[in-house]
Amino acid sequence: MKLISLIFFFSLLNSVFTQEVIETKRFFYSDENIMPNDKDSLPYIFKRKGDTIIARTALIHMAVEKRNLKKLKKSKTWGTYLFEGRQIYDGRFMVHRLNDYFFVVLNDTLCKITTKYSVPNDSIKTIYKMDLKFQEIQNLINNVSYQTLDTLFSCHFFDNNNYTKSISNNSNCMDIITLRKYWKVGNEKFYQFSIKYNCNLSETEEWYIIDSNFEFHGFNTKYYSSIGKNLKSIESDLNQILCK
Repeated sequence: MKLISLIFFFSLLNSVFTQEVIETKRFFYSDENIMPNDKDSLPYIFKRKGDTIIARTALIHMAVEKRNLKKLKKSKTWGTYLFEGRQIYDGRFMVHRLNDYFFVVLNDTLCKITTKYSVPNDSIKTIYKMDLKFQEIQNLINNVSYQTLDTLFSCHFFDNNNYTKSISNNSNCMDIITLRKYWKVGNEKFYQFSIKYNCNLSETEEWYIIDSNFEFHGFNTKYYSSIGKNLKSIESDLNQILCK
């Protein structure tokens, strides 16, 4: 979809933070965990007001000494953007730094506010490694980044047993959305889909599990809510897709 204007973007944020927000917090468990617990999982905070959604989950994982962990626990962001993970083999503790991801529901379509770059991803990594002050690095990143409102999913994309949809989220490329699995459990419907981006001068792919209310139950190929993990034991039936 078209490039987001700053006015439109900040109006979305304003609609979330100035009105009552529905918020839930739970943990997303790694598919590799046989006996998951909170320390072996990712905190996940879901906020929604009307058509605006914020999903807050881990962006960066870092290992810290016990003394540094105590310092971090005194910071203002502890418990909101910083969470303790498990203790690793060398005695250090994992800390998860969370990030906010913004989504918008337009009619029956889920969209994501996406940051993209006008240079290859390797160039972005090089900028972050430069021996510069934080603000100087941020200024360089801002100069080569822009935001778009990208279409992610609509159940109606996959009518007539068509499980792949090409979307022009940017005038220079096409993104490929693929419905991977579908489940109906009681009255609730769940969809697993992937989206392959071709707009960052290098190909990347994301995937999600969502329900019919656009709440997330799985992401990034390996993290699941308790509901998402249970879905793995249920057979998918792409021939019986039902939309709202």
